[in-house]
Amino acid sequence: MKAKIAFSLIIVFMVSTPLFGIERRAEVLGSRVIMHPVADGDSGKVAALNQGVVVDVIGRGESPSNVGNFRDFWYHVSYRGKTGWVFGQFLNLQSNKRGITRIFTRDELIEYCDIELNGLKNLKNAGEYEALIEISLAFLKDLEDLSMDNITSPYVSDIRGYHAAAKYYLALGYVYTGRLKDARRIKDEFLASYSDLTFSDGRSARDVADEIDRLIDEGNQKRP
Repeated sequence: MKAKIAFSLIIVFMVSTPLFGIERRAEVLGSRVIMHPVADGDSGKVAALNQGVVVDVIGRGESPSNVGNFRDFWYHVSYRGKTGWVFGQFLNLQSNKRGITRIFTRDELIEYCDIELNGLKNLKNAGEYEALIEISLAFLKDLEDLSMDNITSPYVSDIRGYHAAAKYYLALGYVYTGRLKDARRIKDEFLASYSDLTFSDGRSARDVADEIDRLIDEGNQKRP
């Protein structure tokens, strides 16, 4: 029993930690840092930023670049009504509203989502249904924040299937803990949002919804 509880706590610690935010800022490092019109050090000057000023980060280049001996991303920033690009080596990313500074690439986000999904599968297979609800909700919250993050939002369509899978596991958690009304609500939301999806096992969203309906009916039959 103690080992089972310890396993659950490890999963909660690893998976439920929020990873995304909505607003991002950065402190300028170095004096007279050039804000360029495009992500290129030879592209001219929009403004020169003094050390210590704080800029709003509104975007990021798709891949890192080499500038001198450094390799980093270019960041699209805004300061006092002007927008431009600053090389990452000259920026200290500050915590966003949820206290996290890291920004993920698309491949890192896919890897993160795979880890989350495997965690949900493990919880379901272990019969840890209360934890399954908690972690599913945390994952869905991260994905919601991701969709509003101006840097990572372009990747949202790439991970839509993970969002659907999290809804599925949340519905299962509600079913297996007897919260059948909540399970039915999530199933309806799932079907309304993902009716066009086909999952890796070949099932359609309707097939998945039918499975949840069947489990709900079985749960109703077990009630006294």
